[in-house]
Amino acid sequence: VKYRPRKLWTSEIAEMLGNIIYDTNSKALARTHRIPEDTYQNAERHKRKGQ
Repeated sequence: VKYRPRKLWTSEIAEMLGNIIYDTNSKALARTHRIPEDTYQNAERHKRKGQ
């Protein structure tokens, strides 16, 4: 039987990468445009709710 990777594994990696990119972009944006801290907190809360 040939080994076939789970599809779930691929989506887990994709989600992890997406979260890293999301976090990096959010922090970079917050620094660049001086977004108020509560806006960033709301984004974090929204992201957690989506999971």
